Formats: sequence, structure tokens, C-alpha cells
Amino acid sequence: KTIAYYAAHPNLDFSLLVLIRMLSSESCSNHICKNFNRQILKKQGLQDMEIDKVLKDPKAAELSKKEEAILLFVLKAVNDSDGIDEIDIKELHDLGWCDTDIYDAVTTGVNMFSLNKMMKIFKI
Repeated sequence: KTIAYYAAHPNLDFSLLVLIRMLSSESCSNHICKNFNRQILKKQGLQDMEIDKVLKDPKAAELSKKEEAILLFVLKAVNDSDGIDEIDIKELHDLGWCDTDIYDAVTTGVNMFSLNKMMKIFKI
């Protein structure tokens, strides 16, 4: 059901979700998920050099201002959750993101951390 939900998400584009997963995976050293999402980006036409550039600087992803804002918000949320405040949320609202979109995007990023923990527990 989760896959179907995100596959039909009205506001979070498939490519954006892939970037969120890849960059969040990189943040927690979840190399399996990072590489899996990297391969998806390659199948979408990105070259290794372009992906490496995005891994170093997420702004290099050439997203719309709206998509870039939520991507950077998710990365801030997963790396510095205490640093999130109402101004961050307001900026996303001002760009047209609703609370459900924000929640879904952050959930996507946070799930990479939980998957990483599960893989460590079960030695995958």
C-alpha cells in the first residue's frame, strides 16, 4: 500500500522521491539504499558525474524552486531535526506545499535511517 500511495502521489514527483531517498541514505551511510536509488537515477538518464555532483551539493539537482525547497528541508530535518522551526514550515507553505506533502517527504527521508538501522541489526 505504501508503494502504491507514493507511486500515485499527487505532489511529490517520482524523481524527487528518488533524490530524497538517495541523499537521506547518504546522510546515514546507508550505502545499499543510496546505490539502489542511484541506479534508478541512472535509468532515468542521469550520468554518474551528475549524480556525484548532486551528492556533494543537492542544489545541483536542477529542481524547481518548490522541489528544491522541500528536498533541502527534508535533508535538514533528517540531519538536524532540532534546527527545524515554524519559519521552515511557513516557507514550504508559501511555495504551495501542504502539511501532508511535507510529512510524506520527511517520512521518505527518515525511512532511510530506519532501514539502515534494520540492515545493521540483521547484518544485511
